[in-house]
Amino acid sequence: MESVVDRSDFKVLPTTESSLELVDAYPDNAGVDQNVSSTNPKATTNNTANLATSPSKRIKPKNSKDISWRDLNFKVGDKSVLSNCWGNVAANEVCAIMGPSGSGKSSLLNVLAGRSSSTGNIRIEGQVRVGGVEISPVSFRKNIAYVMQDDALMATATPREALRFSATLRLPVEFTHEDIEERVTKVLTDLGIVECGDTMIGGALLKGISGGQRKRTSVGVEVITDPTVSE
Repeated sequence: MESVVDRSDFKVLPTTESSLELVDAYPDNAGVDQNVSSTNPKATTNNTANLATSPSKRIKPKNSKDISWRDLNFKVGDKSVLSNCWGNVAANEVCAIMGPSGSGKSSLLNVLAGRSSSTGNIRIEGQVRVGGVEISPVSFRKNIAYVMQDDALMATATPREALRFSATLRLPVEFTHEDIEERVTKVLTDLGIVECGDTMIGGALLKGISGGQRKRTSVGVEVITDPTVSE
């Protein structure tokens, strides 16, 4: 893997995991330990360690492909957010983007995931390739699962209900109710959250599942469609 950016404090590190993910692992408003657990094979909790190391618990993309970017520039007015960034993540690898607040981590992920585009005073330039083929991230975004750094889950829903809701809205119409339930159960099992699958997610005012289980539920909501690339 290779990557070069214009800031010395902005790092891209490879790991040896067997799934392709781009993870916004260090949100600005949270501690490192809270966010590393889902991708760090040395995490202290048993469930997380098993998720990272056990082949039977990994969710593998249907079609693993390399993703690369070259000469990526992101400007807002006269301010340069990303300047001549380039990098490559091989298929079946996890890439952790690390850096302090304001270094451009989320901005890079937003561009690669097609969540940012040139409009008004925002200008984005550069090449993004998936499997060696140049793509428009905005047009390709339906093939990408993007897990936000802040969980956006309904507190009174259960992980099973959250996954079922996402699957019902996003999977092709030919999927039957039985197909959806089978997919939901598989994702719950792969993420190691079957035991809390019928417990309310909870929130600030409602006791529910743990923070790690909540984050895995957020991952499940996105990977339920079996995307090519996960971020």
